[in-house]
Amino acid sequence: MSITDELPIPIKKMIIASDGYLDLKMYDEAREELLLVPRKYRKHSMYLWMMNRLSVETGDWETAVTVSQSLWQAHPDLVATWVAYAYAVRRHENITIARNILLQAIEQFHEEAIIPYNLACYECKLGNNEKAKRYLKHAFSLDTSFRTIALEDEDLVTLRDEINLW
Repeated sequence: MSITDELPIPIKKMIIASDGYLDLKMYDEAREELLLVPRKYRKHSMYLWMMNRLSVETGDWETAVTVSQSLWQAHPDLVATWVAYAYAVRRHENITIARNILLQAIEQFHEEAIIPYNLACYECKLGNNEKAKRYLKHAFSLDTSFRTIALEDEDLVTLRDEINLW
């Protein structure tokens, strides 16, 4: 089964059920539902996205790295896979490696605000405030809604006063 093949309806229902459990923060039930999915369907992107969500929400960063890396390798044309992979790597390994992942993506996704925004967060956490400001301004130029997000983001707390002035 290819990652792009259509899933049988009973398998989709299992994955959708796990999504509902996750919405309710019923993590054990979500995990149980995903474990019911036969192995031959576990490389499908719908399954992988749900497993990634479960891993992130439960703080299972090792699994999140593995799953998000699979998604990234299967769909390098989707900005969300790069962001998910970098996010998991940041939490499980380190922020410098996560930054390097997104630095590879910035040219490919030059119209996507999420990449420079996350790079700004990483640079700020690494103490590189001037780089962080440049990335933030670039993200804001692409999507002004990121300014509101930035004002609440704990990664950017040291820049909050300046962001208020922009």
